[in-house]
Amino acid sequence: MKMRIHADGRPRTANDARGIAIGFTSLILTFAIARLVGASAPATMAVALASYVLPIILYDLIVTRVHCRPSTGLDWSLFHKRAFDTSRVAVKLIGMCGIYAMLGIVYASLPPGVFDLYQLFAIGALLALPLLLLTSAIYIALVDRVIIEPRDGYFEFGSALLLRFRGRDWLKIRDFVLGWVIKGFFLPQMFGSLAIFISRFLTSTLEWNLIAVVSWLANVAILITLLVAVCGYALTMRLLDTHIRSPNNVPLGWVVCLICYAPFNALILHPLFPYKDGLEWHHWFGDVVWLAAPWGLMVVAAYGLWMWATVIYGLRWSNLTHRGIITNGPYRFTKHPDYIAKSLFWWLTAVPFLSIEGWFAAASHSLMLIGVNVFYFLRAKTEERHLMQDPVYAAYAAWIAKHGVLARLRGRILSVRPLSLYLHPTGERDG
Repeated sequence: MKMRIHADGRPRTANDARGIAIGFTSLILTFAIARLVGASAPATMAVALASYVLPIILYDLIVTRVHCRPSTGLDWSLFHKRAFDTSRVAVKLIGMCGIYAMLGIVYASLPPGVFDLYQLFAIGALLALPLLLLTSAIYIALVDRVIIEPRDGYFEFGSALLLRFRGRDWLKIRDFVLGWVIKGFFLPQMFGSLAIFISRFLTSTLEWNLIAVVSWLANVAILITLLVAVCGYALTMRLLDTHIRSPNNVPLGWVVCLICYAPFNALILHPLFPYKDGLEWHHWFGDVVWLAAPWGLMVVAAYGLWMWATVIYGLRWSNLTHRGIITNGPYRFTKHPDYIAKSLFWWLTAVPFLSIEGWFAAASHSLMLIGVNVFYFLRAKTEERHLMQDPVYAAYAAWIAKHGVLARLRGRILSVRPLSLYLHPTGERDG
């Protein structure tokens, strides 16, 4: 398959920024109307998810025609050539029901307290199970008619559940299970957190002072990133070309990623790297307008970049997976704008280099935050190691190495001529 490229030499991105922009605009209008009319949190959440997802799906199917891309593994000419295979679809449905049942058993067996979000999500999923099973069955039957390789992960896993072990593609089964483990771990967290932030958004009162506005904008950005994450984990579909091409197969990548999320961050990351002392940027600069204003602006800019780096994924955002290479938006300038933005945000808000306990405490807190940054550096490198298996990402990484923001800065620095080159041996300035 020939690689598509942009006019500037970048590999063609897997998303379409225009469709995402329409969905994002629709989402912002939904939140604004919800606050204006005093809508309830559950209704706002349902409408917000639909207002973001549906415009993107319609644009991608009608305008971009993502379902016709070779990367989907679908061939629509097969629809009239391949007969409906009842037995194969039944095996796939067994695989689907089997993975649902396994996730349900895991959720039910988790201890309460730390894993409350998972159990609440399981209750909600159980209530929606009839609709979920119906739509999943229709989708699987449709895709089976047009998929080039019908013995996909659902089929292989379903066959294994039926104890048909001979001739199984265990690599497909491994990737299938890992993909669902990723969804099963992250989706309940993001969904539960989204519900909390929507409730806060609807009930919060915006005070018109610098610190309150910065805090409110940061919370709105978090709300949007959570909603994009929920949509990303929920919609892994070949029909939309948002399916999981491969889960991350680098063990260290799983370790450093999971440590950054609950409950492991509270058990491992935060105790190991306590970089906060309870005082944040506004405690230091809040009373000094000429410092607070630019500092608050930098905080908003950092979280704005973080949000942009998430939203530009559209329906493809998720951890530990390859679901198409994104080369536009902030990824046109650097491979990891989200991690850069997060790191900047933490340094700007926690200001660990300032402490009422003295310079030693400030140095200690700064080293602790550097430790957190190291985890995200390792996440970036393990993600690259995984994605480098795709020639598109390898070409993108090579393009960034030559044309990214760091490469441009390095080129400008190296192009600066030393002062001695402007002087004659006599010390007189050249012409």
